[in-house]
Amino acid sequence: MRFAADLSFWASDRLFRFPSSTRSMLVRLEGPPEQMFGVVITNPAGTEFVPGVDVPAATFDPWADPNDLPQIEPGLSFTLWYGGDVGTGTVRTVSQ
Repeated sequence: MRFAADLSFWASDRLFRFPSSTRSMLVRLEGPPEQMFGVVITNPAGTEFVPGVDVPAATFDPWADPNDLPQIEPGLSFTLWYGGDVGTGTVRTVSQ
């Protein structure tokens, strides 16, 4: 299972930088119960992810078996975690 989502990375004074256009992060869904799962995110523009930018239609490839994932559907909102919350996203499309 793969999905595309629009991302907004928050501006931050934390010293973090995502080292490439593909990055492993965690997706956090509010509960109850709160759920987290790991993903590899690819920026379709091929540019780096940096705090304070919006990324339309980023591709998400979850690490987990699709049967172990929560229900992912268009319109679902989530928080991105990378050593702490770093932004939000909204699912655009889901493919198998």
